[in-house]
Amino acid sequence: MNTLKFNKTNWHYQGIIWGFIACSIIELILPYFRQETIDFPKLALAYAIWIIMGLGYGYMMKLYFDKYPKR
Repeated sequence: MNTLKFNKTNWHYQGIIWGFIACSIIELILPYFRQETIDFPKLALAYAIWIIMGLGYGYMMKLYFDKYPKR
């Protein structure tokens, strides 16, 4: 049986990847389809904010999976 295990650094990677993907969709792909301009300072700030939020997401998932392990 395969179970998702969080070790000391696994949640960091999960959070950073989640933040990067979410920011890419919201700040790059959606404006492209709306034909809006994308400026670098706004994009850099958005990536920083989304990475921090992603780390929060990864930490919350770590707490959740530690509290409710898969049976």
